[in-house]
Amino acid sequence: MIKGWKVANISDIGPVKDSWPADWHSIRHFFGIEGFGINAATKKAGDSITPEHDEAGGGQQEVFVVMQGKAEFTLDGAVVTAGKFDIVYIDPHVRRSAKALETPTTVLIVGGTPGKAYKIGKWEKV
Repeated sequence: MIKGWKVANISDIGPVKDSWPADWHSIRHFFGIEGFGINAATKKAGDSITPEHDEAGGGQQEVFVVMQGKAEFTLDGAVVTAGKFDIVYIDPHVRRSAKALETPTTVLIVGGTPGKAYKIGKWEKV
């Protein structure tokens, strides 16, 4: 019988693909979430959390929550530092990148497109 809920520690959730870094947590896939994207990354100081990109083509809004450590976000050229429990919201058109400033830094990443059903990205399909 399916309970309709599940509990897991982020450290127990690994990447979907063996070719992905072990510090990636495929939360959406682990729980079978289909309504929005949610993943996390645990990085060492200096490591990239997310490469420079925008979501203008798909309209996805993103929220980054620093769960431990500290991260530096570059948002349309502006540099913002976020620490534990800080939340960074980013509109789709904003160019963004992020890197870890401390070891370890864990960032939870949530995304979705207003008014549209969530589509699993090509990068995530197994």
